[in-house]
Amino acid sequence: MNNKPLRVNIGFIVHESVGYSHEFQFDVEEVNFLKEYVATDLLGSIRFDRTQKGLIAEGNFSAEVINECVRCLDAFSQKIEFSFTELFAFREKDMTEEELLVPESGYIEIEPFIRDFLLLNISNDSICKEDCAGLCLICGINKNKGQCNCEDDVIDPRLSKLKDLLDQDEKQD
Repeated sequence: MNNKPLRVNIGFIVHESVGYSHEFQFDVEEVNFLKEYVATDLLGSIRFDRTQKGLIAEGNFSAEVINECVRCLDAFSQKIEFSFTELFAFREKDMTEEELLVPESGYIEIEPFIRDFLLLNISNDSICKEDCAGLCLICGINKNKGQCNCEDDVIDPRLSKLKDLLDQDEKQD
């Protein structure tokens, strides 16, 4: 069993001619990125193309993460799909702003790239389902799981005059 399922040996690609390409496939059951995030069913591939200045890595991945609904605050599984392109330069003078060099060891850990792009693609305004009823603003009950007896028409006193105007408008129609 591979202890580092997101570690790839690119050492042999360095010695190939310009234009050489090699693709690595990934099917990882679970990856712990942070305490809050565990990615499951990580599927994807990363292709390394040999260029004159370095190795271009093009990755395409998908994974499931547990997210929190912004309406009801329940946890739900969300599929995330993302892709990235990075250059691993042979020499420092050829580095891009990401400052990635081909490691002397010949191995690249792609977990940091997957983690970063995964986190960038997790939505902060996700909902568990389109018709999520959310929480009651008064008592806090999850309306998807039960009903409460709270009155929904509690009006902020500062806006009561606007409510009166809307009520007058409805009476005239």
